[in-house]
Amino acid sequence: MVGLAISGGGIRSAIFSLGVMQRLARNGWMEKIDYLSTVSGGGYIGSSLTWFLHHKSSEKDGDTEFGLTTDDFPFGTHRVGKINPDSNEAEKGGGQDKAKILQALRQNGKYLTPGNGITIFSLLGVFLRGTFLSIIVYFPLLVLFFLVLYEIYFLRPANEYPAFMEHFTTLKIPALGIAEPLNLSLVFAVALVLLSILGAMFYAFHTYYPVVYKKRRYVGRRLFDRLSGKIIISLIVLVALGVLPFIYDWLYALKNSDNTAIYAAASSMVLGFMTSLAAFRTSSSLKERQKNRRSPALKKVLLSVLTLTTVIFLIYGIFLLAYSYSYKLISSSGMELWSIYIVWVLIALFTGRYVNINYVSVHRYYRDRLMETFMPNVDEILKNGHHDSEGATQADRLKLSDVCRRESSGPYHIINTNVVLVESPNKKFRGRGGDNFILSPLYCGSNATGWSRTRHFMNNEMTLPTAMAISGAAANPDAGIGGEGPTRNRALSLLMSLLNIRLGYWAPHPDPEIHRRENGENGKVKLKKLNPLYGFRPNFFHPMLTSTAFGTFVKKIRSSLSWNQKAGSYLGKTEKSHFVELTDGGHFENLGLYELIRRKLKTIIVCDAGADPGFDFTDLANAIEKIRVDFGVVIKLDINPLVPGNSDPKNGLRCADCGFITAKVLYPDNSVGKLIYIKTTFTEGMYADLVYYKKQNPLFPDQPTSDQFFDEKQFEAYRGLGNFIAKKLTAKYTLTEQGDIEPAA
Repeated sequence: MVGLAISGGGIRSAIFSLGVMQRLARNGWMEKIDYLSTVSGGGYIGSSLTWFLHHKSSEKDGDTEFGLTTDDFPFGTHRVGKINPDSNEAEKGGGQDKAKILQALRQNGKYLTPGNGITIFSLLGVFLRGTFLSIIVYFPLLVLFFLVLYEIYFLRPANEYPAFMEHFTTLKIPALGIAEPLNLSLVFAVALVLLSILGAMFYAFHTYYPVVYKKRRYVGRRLFDRLSGKIIISLIVLVALGVLPFIYDWLYALKNSDNTAIYAAASSMVLGFMTSLAAFRTSSSLKERQKNRRSPALKKVLLSVLTLTTVIFLIYGIFLLAYSYSYKLISSSGMELWSIYIVWVLIALFTGRYVNINYVSVHRYYRDRLMETFMPNVDEILKNGHHDSEGATQADRLKLSDVCRRESSGPYHIINTNVVLVESPNKKFRGRGGDNFILSPLYCGSNATGWSRTRHFMNNEMTLPTAMAISGAAANPDAGIGGEGPTRNRALSLLMSLLNIRLGYWAPHPDPEIHRRENGENGKVKLKKLNPLYGFRPNFFHPMLTSTAFGTFVKKIRSSLSWNQKAGSYLGKTEKSHFVELTDGGHFENLGLYELIRRKLKTIIVCDAGADPGFDFTDLANAIEKIRVDFGVVIKLDINPLVPGNSDPKNGLRCADCGFITAKVLYPDNSVGKLIYIKTTFTEGMYADLVYYKKQNPLFPDQPTSDQFFDEKQFEAYRGLGNFIAKKLTAKYTLTEQGDIEPAA
């Protein structure tokens, strides 16, 4: 069995791998590949291939139109495709149909803003829509939180809160001689500190007793260790709430107007938003723009400080704004503000319950633009040579379970995603931040969550375009490349979640037994309610709100009040949650190698087009480590030939010895496989246009993944690079019918 893995890396990976596949098809390798495993950007071109292989032209009586040979590969097999649609001089493997498809791809390298009314402002509008809806839902609930705190104190006699409005939740205790109102939040904070000191002193004196109390002493130490962190967090929250009234009073005194606090809160939110953008920019430079490698540790520290600053500004801005609004409600003499607020709460409850969050986030925009570029209406492309202005209506509802049929040509496609498990009770999943979750024509799931037949998963509503977009959902809370990055910060993730800044996708748990186990004998009734086709879709309350720190808090309260320690286990981001969040497969493993190793394939070809200007091979190292730990498989390879060394005397550019290497794969059953690892690297003898492009763009071929707007020259540079390296590969080796790699004759 032979597998082809295409790595993440956005459109850069898609186009580089396109060049590789064109050459492999020309030399007869593609038709011998049994499995196609794609991640993120690799899924763009991998899903495109699956789409074209699946498509049956309405003009040819249902016969399969495309294949994997030189004659019928959908993208053509020559580097030079015919651009003139009227040309009659197309070579074998580069015919008119293939040239038109390749031309359509080339013209849509800026897939996020393709034109025809869809511009950068369209993307901005979608982003603002999701954030606006989140504010509509969550802000009145935060105001309600402050109103509840007010109301708790209003239950007391009227003479006990003369200065209440100025001091938030306050208290006077005349019996103790305290005539001035106290801030309850700060009082609780001080009380908590005093109790902590008493507890520490009690434990300290307890150490005097003999060693017979050693076991009890250990239990006490463990209890103190567990409580210490919770006490500190509680102190921070209480103090943060307690100082809100003083900040409000101070801002009010500046202009003698309660609008000052509102303006300041709004400014704080804007500043926090701008700081958030700066944090993402810094994160990008850490991962992809490592030209200055003198102090990466310092950069990480600065990024952490920047992220913390972002969180402080945003949270305090939102809280201060909610506090100011609640103050206006309480102090208003009429019912006008209260009427507006009540209507707002009703709208929030309705919106939060009945709006599908998968459709109002940036995910859907991202998914549709990818589909229109890589899965166009085939008949329209072949007829006119360009995309249909109506979009990609043919692929929109193509179910994942309908592709890669046994009777069809082409490899079995495995689309790799990551299921977010940052609160998993399993330390391995929690430490990694998730597990590899596959979306494939037959099965969907992961080791952590279990598996489901694709026809049963989501009631067979998972489509090929949606799976492709999920696999490329790079920007998402609680997830980062290889399980690392600033978006793994829980505070920042909370803000991203509440503001609906995400590319990921909420899907029902693949194992229906989860719902039955949670609800005992009547589990089937609950499962029916959770089924998307029965009206329960992922919304702003569940799983959006229940997956955040709020859900974690509620889960801990439920488990502490119940004899059942698993009470509330469906809350948070765990493998037992009713809904699971699926994100970029690169958040677990960015090469697509993991699932091919699991299947113990004899030969595996990997196209690694992730941005790696420093040649750190981070994605490769991450994959090798996870494969060794999870499967006991050892991969032996030498990466030195891939690293640019001496300059080419012909053009003065630093070049690597080769663009690919081979390695041994040692399986636990003592069988040995072969790995061919292809890397985006510059080598000697490159095409002249690539040399020129490299001189004009020094970062090529490792331009940042944030650049998702390819023009024609950039498109052709990466396609040409992939074609050139694969040409050298197929000239040196031959792939036999049995799946063996042998030296070329």
